[in-house]
Amino acid sequence: MDIENWSWIGDWTGRRALLTPRREAIVDNILKRRYTFEDMNKRANQAARILLDSGIQKGW
Repeated sequence: MDIENWSWIGDWTGRRALLTPRREAIVDNILKRRYTFEDMNKRANQAARILLDSGIQKGW
């Protein structure tokens, strides 16, 4: 598989958050919680920051 054409979750959530930040993205029926694209983007950025702060870098 050509990784050049992969769509990374952070890229996808960032684009969706810009277009429709308040639109519902995920519904968790067990915890009775709804997540918007803005919520997902914030979480993706938090996860990326934690990885970067831990010394993990982008690449293979």
